[in-house]
Amino acid sequence: MSGRNGVHFRDTDDNLERWLLESSLAQNWEHPCDDVLLVAKATRYSQVVASLYASCYSSLAYTFISYLAVDGDFSRKMFDIGDHTTRREIDYAAAPLLLTQLLNICGNLKGIVTEVAWDEHNMPLKRRFRRYATCVFKTGLYQININYVQPSLESLQPEAAVGQDLLYAPTAAEKTLIDMAGGQLTRAQALDILRFVYMHVYGDSYRDTADEETYLDHVQSLLSQIENELSDFVPLIRI
Repeated sequence: MSGRNGVHFRDTDDNLERWLLESSLAQNWEHPCDDVLLVAKATRYSQVVASLYASCYSSLAYTFISYLAVDGDFSRKMFDIGDHTTRREIDYAAAPLLLTQLLNICGNLKGIVTEVAWDEHNMPLKRRFRRYATCVFKTGLYQININYVQPSLESLQPEAAVGQDLLYAPTAAEKTLIDMAGGQLTRAQALDILRFVYMHVYGDSYRDTADEETYLDHVQSLLSQIENELSDFVPLIRI
């Protein structure tokens, strides 16, 4: 099983030029973002078996995971042919390997944030991510108990915003603060996370574009709704 440096993909020249331009613009933002794509590969079969995509904001000390997947079909294939070593590596080692590498890249963090849709995959995804988070961070996984709404991904379609669950895996120092607050987030901690998600993970999507103002109004509106509902302490649900 190898995840060192992931796998490098060669994009088209036009896309590469556009990415370099946008990356240059992003580095001039107050809080630059590093987009991280990692894959784990079963080297014996030259098969990618897990992948992770995340946005790392080092200056804010948070990382947002947009995508984390393990190839269950290939794992079952390994079971069928009797290669249980590779199957165990896929099921139990691939995702923790990617998360560990992500931490190495992003440096000192307060925690990692992700969101899970309200569908039939909700609880299986939570259980899976809990296993990974517990293995890597040693602090567990929490759902922030708020009426979280994922912003629309289209600047001109604010009605496409949907309710989801917002998950948080704190690092050890932040877990200590949570324990001191009786297993809750303070209002300030919750707002810190919410502003990161709304104003940066989503808000930066349209930065330096013609739709920037419209989209920022959309995410700010969603943030304000939740902010108005927050009390001094925000409950956490242990996953």
